Amino acid sequence: MRMLVSRKVLSPEQATRLENGITPTILPGSVELEDLISCSQIKDGYILKPIRSGKGAGILFGDQLSHADWQEKLEQLKCPHLKPENTVHVVQRQINQLYYDITIGLSGKPTACHMVGTYHAVNGQFLGLGGWRFSPGRLCAVADGATWTCSVVQSN
Repeated sequence: MRMLVSRKVLSPEQATRLENGITPTILPGSVELEDLISCSQIKDGYILKPIRSGKGAGILFGDQLSHADWQEKLEQLKCPHLKPENTVHVVQRQINQLYYDITIGLSGKPTACHMVGTYHAVNGQFLGLGGWRFSPGRLCAVADGATWTCSVVQSN
């Protein structure tokens, strides 16, 4: 980030927001993984996300695993090679999302939901807003029952 600030690609404020808002991904076989294994008591603040998957399928929360299961999963990640018979994960810090009152379902009543949005960009150019996911559950993923909608933009 410092290099992007020094080149004036980002302002210091933008760099801070990115550092606070983008969760680092710990890859199989990485030095960061070794560091995490050495202090694996902090499993409750992390999630395991399967690679080659999508829509939230197979995400495991550290606080839902026993210490032994967590340690076993991390040990399996020491080897970064993909094998068709094994599920390989990346590790990310868990983000505690805010709740928003969203009207979902047929009841017409607002429900406290997590909200995750997307946007489209090509070569650093913002092209527009993408889809949004809403869920009252812990995981805001279509695979876990989240509702989705498209972005709506009002023209002047």
